[in-house]
Amino acid sequence: MEAAASGFEAVLQQNPDYFDALAQLAYCKRVEDSKDPLLDRIRAALAIADANSRELLHYALAKSLEDSGSYSEAFAELRSANQLGRQRQGEYGAESFDALVDQVCSELSNSHSVEPVSDQPLIFICGMFRSGSTLLEQMLTSHPDLTAGGESRFFQRRASVPGSLDLPGESLSELGQSYLEELARFSDDVSVVTSKRPDNILHASLLLKMFPHARFLITERELKDNCLSVYAQPFADGQRFDTDMDDIAHQYRGISRLADTLVQNFPNQVLRVSYEELVENPEATLRTALDFLGLPWDDAVLRFHERNNPVRTASLWQVRQPLYQQSVGRWQRFASEPEFS
Repeated sequence: MEAAASGFEAVLQQNPDYFDALAQLAYCKRVEDSKDPLLDRIRAALAIADANSRELLHYALAKSLEDSGSYSEAFAELRSANQLGRQRQGEYGAESFDALVDQVCSELSNSHSVEPVSDQPLIFICGMFRSGSTLLEQMLTSHPDLTAGGESRFFQRRASVPGSLDLPGESLSELGQSYLEELARFSDDVSVVTSKRPDNILHASLLLKMFPHARFLITERELKDNCLSVYAQPFADGQRFDTDMDDIAHQYRGISRLADTLVQNFPNQVLRVSYEELVENPEATLRTALDFLGLPWDDAVLRFHERNNPVRTASLWQVRQPLYQQSVGRWQRFASEPEFS
């Protein structure tokens, strides 16, 4: 983190108006003093930055104020950041999401005579965004028999309508074979490659048609903590639900309904993994997960933070450290805010 901070400062020396670098400085250290000069630097930049940079700066200022214990001020900055995010992304569309969840649940509850692409027990780690999926993948893939495939957007790019078997321009077989070819890039022919993309749960019916022996690890987290974690983090790929607490809660409940339907129809192929249990009792939780995957215990899964593999999600810094529980109950810092009433 010190090296990263030095790098961002070097960028700002060359271009003081490159405010994205200034925003990133806030994530390189814990700002414990409300009079830290970094706060004034961010506030000064907010006065002159464009809308896109202001959005990032508001998030950064919120993070630093929360570090220093200024919770009310921090949440005000989060509101400002998310208002700008909503202007950039547009409205969420709760009714459309409900219709999508209904469609996928219907597909999961009805059998189809489709020729499977592969009988391999592929592994999909999915659920709600910011519910612990990156942490779970990093821990599990420290096992010598597993390899992290990371957060691929393969199905988001190729299957434009989640749950539908009506694929534009290619057959189900072609889609499945293309996915197996992508996995092969990560494989050493010894380990099984995981796919960690939270919203792959929206493609669960499609995945089970192609790969009928697929296994799903669905990460779950307490509602208010999960909603806050989404609200406090900018999303690069525009999920739209992420800029309003009510919309985030709506998305959370829809994902939970999908998880319920998956468990009801494929009980032996789905394991729900609690984020709180994972950080409080990692060994027991991981033993259950490895047993579900048919793998023996290996102590390496508890040393996940020693790995240096690429991680391209907002959870990067968490998975580079030993387990901590500070994020459990985090929402209580903001319990007086109307969004949590």
